[in-house]
Amino acid sequence: MLSFTWLSSAAGGSVIGAAEGLTDNVTNATRSLRSHSAACREILRVAATVPPSCSLHEEEEEEEEEEEEEEEEEEEEEEEEEEEVEEEEEEEEEEEEEEEEEDEEEEEGEGENRSFGLYQGSLHEEEEEEEEEEEEEEEEEEEEEEEEEEEEEEDEEEGEGE
Repeated sequence: MLSFTWLSSAAGGSVIGAAEGLTDNVTNATRSLRSHSAACREILRVAATVPPSCSLHEEEEEEEEEEEEEEEEEEEEEEEEEEEVEEEEEEEEEEEEEEEEEDEEEEEGEGENRSFGLYQGSLHEEEEEEEEEEEEEEEEEEEEEEEEEEEEEEDEEEGEGE
């Protein structure tokens, strides 16, 4: 009997020792988790104070550059439109001056004898001037169309880039 008591107490002691060891392990694991949790909270706190990454700064700078480029393009377009308006006004003034000169020449020529050849020559010159003006207008229209096509292509490229 004595041996049974000794065995049971020895077995009980080892069970108690094992339970105490497990308790120590759980306690240590809990401490470790708490320290890891505290470390994670500290990392998150520090991360919240860190400024945005460089890639975000680069994106913001690129957006600002694109906006500046768009503003410059708009200013250039406005300048081109103003130049076109000025050119048209100059052409109109030149036409008016030519008409006035022609009117004056006609008034002066009514009293004079003009030969048929001179009259035909002046008509021929007028026709040539009209043809030149038409060609210039067509060239200007073609240039405007090319500029519009280039602007559309640039807009499409910008749309694809985004």
